[in-house]
Formats: sequence, C-alpha cells, structure tokens
Amino acid sequence: MRISAAIRYDLKFQWRHGFYAAYALVTILYIAVMLNISPDLRAILIPYLVFSDTSVLGFFFIGGIILLERRQRTLNNLFVTPLRASEYLWSKTITLSALATLVSLILLVIGGQTVMNLGWFVLGAALGSVFFILIGIAVAARSRTLNGYFFSVR
Repeated sequence: MRISAAIRYDLKFQWRHGFYAAYALVTILYIAVMLNISPDLRAILIPYLVFSDTSVLGFFFIGGIILLERRQRTLNNLFVTPLRASEYLWSKTITLSALATLVSLILLVIGGQTVMNLGWFVLGAALGSVFFILIGIAVAARSRTLNGYFFSVR
C-alpha cells in the first residue's frame, strides 16, 4: 500500500519536473539517428544503444531526482512519514526502470530488430537499469551538487 502511494507520487514528481519530457526528447533523437543510418549499421548499433541507454537513464536521472528532492527538503520529511527508506528507494527504482524498459522496447521496435526471447530482453533491460539506478543512489547520497555528482564517479 505505501509503496504504491510512493510510486504514484514519484510518477507525478517526475512528470511535473519534466523528466519524461526530457527523456522523450532524447528518445526522439535516438530514433532520428537510427532511421538515418544503414540497416546493417543499425543492427550493430541498436543493442549498444538499448542497453547503454537504460544505464544512462537510471544513473543520471536518479542523481538529478535525489539532489532535487534534497534541495526541496523532501528528504528531511521522509523520516516523519510511515514510508520506509527502502520503500522510498524501491519506488524510485521501479518508476525509472519501467521508463527505461519501455524506451528500450520502443527503440527495439522502431529499429526493426527482433529478439529471440522478448522476456529475456525485458529482464535484461530492467535489471541493467536497476543496477545503474542503485549505483546512482549510492553516488548521490554522498554528493551535494549536480556537478559533484557527475564528477565523483571514477
């Protein structure tokens, strides 16, 4: 129950702050590039694009979200609610992983690629996103600014 409320809040927060609009623009740029290269090169490029894209989405967006919530003092209020810290983190992970997996599927379909097993593809895209979101959370926890977040990765 609490996790579903947290997921709804995160979806609203991410929509209100333009995360989906920004990612729609990035997706449109990826599609434009894919449609303007040869089919042979596209077949090579799409797997790299799909799986690196889920990584970038998870890592960069979670850093922006956590730092934005810290600046808005949302994180200070987290400890006086019944929401557990793990539920807060899983809510963010679920919403961003779902977005990354959806975009991965869109890129796969528009790129004209097929996969042997769609279930394994979705699982791989989702788990790749979860992995990089969790890394982003760890880095964002010790960063104070967005520049500090980006430059603290070694």
